Amino acid sequence: LPKVAETRELVEAFSEMQYQVHQRQAELEYRALHDGLTALPNRVLLMDHIQHDIALSKRDLRVLSLMIIDLDHFKEINDTLGHTIGDQVLIEVGNRFKACLRDCDTVARLGGDEFAVLLPNTGSQGACKIAEDIIHSLQDKLKINDMQLFVTASIGIAEYPSHAGDAQMLLQHADVAMYQAKQNQAGYALYNPEEDHHSIKRLAILNDFRSAIERLELTLYYQPIIATHTQRVIGCEALLRWFSDKHGEVSPELMIDLAEKTALIGPLTDWVLKTALRQASQWRESGLDLYVSVNLSMQNLREETLVERIRTELAESKLPSELLSLELTESAMMLNPNEVIKILKELDKMGVQLAIDDFGTGFSSLAYLKQLPVDQVKIDKSFIKNLATDIDDQAIVKATLGLAQNLGMLVVVEGVEDAVSWQMLKELSCFSAQGYYFSRALPANEFVDFLHKQNSANQ
Repeated sequence: LPKVAETRELVEAFSEMQYQVHQRQAELEYRALHDGLTALPNRVLLMDHIQHDIALSKRDLRVLSLMIIDLDHFKEINDTLGHTIGDQVLIEVGNRFKACLRDCDTVARLGGDEFAVLLPNTGSQGACKIAEDIIHSLQDKLKINDMQLFVTASIGIAEYPSHAGDAQMLLQHADVAMYQAKQNQAGYALYNPEEDHHSIKRLAILNDFRSAIERLELTLYYQPIIATHTQRVIGCEALLRWFSDKHGEVSPELMIDLAEKTALIGPLTDWVLKTALRQASQWRESGLDLYVSVNLSMQNLREETLVERIRTELAESKLPSELLSLELTESAMMLNPNEVIKILKELDKMGVQLAIDDFGTGFSSLAYLKQLPVDQVKIDKSFIKNLATDIDDQAIVKATLGLAQNLGMLVVVEGVEDAVSWQMLKELSCFSAQGYYFSRALPANEFVDFLHKQNSANQ
């Protein structure tokens, strides 16, 4: 009997061990196929479902649709309220998506603030109706702790087999459509092959741009800023350049647009600031006292750590704060006036120069303008292009110069491209100017050569 009991205990222990192993294996498999935060299927399980449903659709001659859903401006929630609140938003959003769907549909979280919805036996028309339901489900505020938050989303839809013949292409085309919806601010968009080439290229550039930032493959060029009264170089504007082996020279406008619509603007700004400050510090050590101007994005003004990061970069570069000028557009300043004024005042206390870029295009009120601790106003090039012949542009430039002088601000004119405009600006006592008439933006070594040549000619 003791042996029987011992055997029974061994069998029970072995069975329990088998059960525990099975449970552990099931748990590991579940974790491998589901998102840890929302418990929704992840990308791996979604791809398995897509491939399975495509096989059924082939057999039964049916269609299916795939949605890619991206939350708009979700990064602002994380940056402003913290990741804990952001996580709760993602969980609540996932639950609302599920409430709009049938039992046979699959909603998955692909990562970050991106979700996917697989709709078996559903064509694009039905998918568009569900997209409207999903957008409508977000119209009610999300109640997170004691806060009420609004969230919107952009949805891209692709249909099998008319838009794609396999799972990977279906996912890619839905992603392209999502980007089109975000660009058009349309809520949702159906994949359009006519826009495919541009969007696919843009997505490819975005992926490579991310790598270019990480691998330090970008560079800065410097456009000289010329003092009107001496015609000597007194500073420069740091301008971003990317010469890609695959894409050629990518326009700065496209790079900034991509960065602002993703989480790349913060790291990109940090890199530009660090690079420009160190370059200016090297020039100063060689006897060149120049200020360097760096552009800030509208998105940068939403970053809580912006001021501290600028303070840190200045300290590490050992460049005097007055040799850094930060440019912000009028539209960026009008985004959240009270908060912007607070940030600018902190930067002003550090001794950093502040400039309003593209002045005259943002329609900011004079009452607001006089509250800003701004040192410079940069007149937009659109008012300079026809300065020699356009009476209205002449009046605008004169008025801006008078306004700036009364407010104690210096005026920098952008986009000077001919001798006549330059002569008129000198007669109007404009402080300084930049533009192709003097020089395009140059690599650091060529900028120094231009500076010596320009300053020698105007000693």
